[in-house]
Amino acid sequence: MGLDLVELMMAIEDEFELEAPDNEVEMIRTVGQLIACVVRYRNKRKGGFEDDRRVAERVRFMISMQLGIPASQLRDDMDLFRDLQRG
Repeated sequence: MGLDLVELMMAIEDEFELEAPDNEVEMIRTVGQLIACVVRYRNKRKGGFEDDRRVAERVRFMISMQLGIPASQLRDDMDLFRDLQRG
């Protein structure tokens, strides 16, 4: 995982106050999988009362800010390694 993605994962864990197991994080490959993971752990932590769309929007915003990609261009099937890595 590139440095940009490590920083993104750390920022997401801080923002959403969660700690997904490393073995699960290592399995995440796409924007959609990342969003699903955050939603799952956030809802588990908050008792299932978080608005999934709001969480997804926040994750997309964080990806956009961290990796410098317009949020409007992010699709759930985009590969975090191949499609979103800078340089």
